[in-house]
Amino acid sequence: MKVILSRKGFDSSNGGIVSPIFENGDMISFPIPSDDKDSFSDLSYNGMGYDEILSCLNYKGGSHCHLDPDLDQSRRREKVDGWVPAFGQSSTSAIYLLNNNVEPGDLFLFFGNFHFVEWNGQKYKYVKQSGDFYKDNDLQVVWGYLQVGDIVMNHQEQRRYWWHPHSIESRANKDTNIIFRASNQLSFDTSKPGAGLLAYDEKRVMTLYGELLPEPAYEEAVALIRYADMLIIGGTSLEVGSAAQLAHMYHGKYLVIINKGKTKMEGKAEQQINFIIVDEKDMRRVIV
Repeated sequence: MKVILSRKGFDSSNGGIVSPIFENGDMISFPIPSDDKDSFSDLSYNGMGYDEILSCLNYKGGSHCHLDPDLDQSRRREKVDGWVPAFGQSSTSAIYLLNNNVEPGDLFLFFGNFHFVEWNGQKYKYVKQSGDFYKDNDLQVVWGYLQVGDIVMNHQEQRRYWWHPHSIESRANKDTNIIFRASNQLSFDTSKPGAGLLAYDEKRVMTLYGELLPEPAYEEAVALIRYADMLIIGGTSLEVGSAAQLAHMYHGKYLVIINKGKTKMEGKAEQQINFIIVDEKDMRRVIV
């Protein structure tokens, strides 16, 4: 099983604001603005339209969106007959996935930019200066998943997924357009569906982009690194301050780097791994 981390949702260039984490831990990854048929007013959370929540958070963009990945039909105000969870890709993104042999059984983990919000009696607003490190900062959080059940590449069959933005003619006519349909259930936990949304949990926080780690965690990491015989670095270019600082404190015997691209410590590693087999138990800990 290959695991693909895919960043989806609002960011500084698409939407301009961060997606919300609600007080109960529910998360909304706002789909990026586009000229697709779906609109923010077609989607809702707890009876409140996405357009209303966006207005609370001072969103200034367009009213339509690219609803992809489409993982939970309950967020749609109007239900779709025959709906299944699916994720589309095209052009260079699709080619990259095909070249890396993404196949049925592989798992997409979707992450994005989030910040806690609170209800002030009239509207939602971002939490500020609460004294809680995680609530006061923008976070990169895993918010959804999809295990591939089928890869739909035939243009005629793609049109059967008429509700999905990658079924429209302008995309379906491209040779590089792909729709990944979810499996019925997870292969490593058949009690759970093959795709879905995740609630906030600190174990799903990937990075605190541009921020330092909480002081106790940072001090513990420094102590461990200074006495370690081996350091394994995974999934970072070592561009972000905290990761880079910790890596350069290591003076042990073995350094292993696992990353898609080159890092700032290129050539210093004892071993560099381009592909990694992920234990299904590790995925269970992320999703469950």
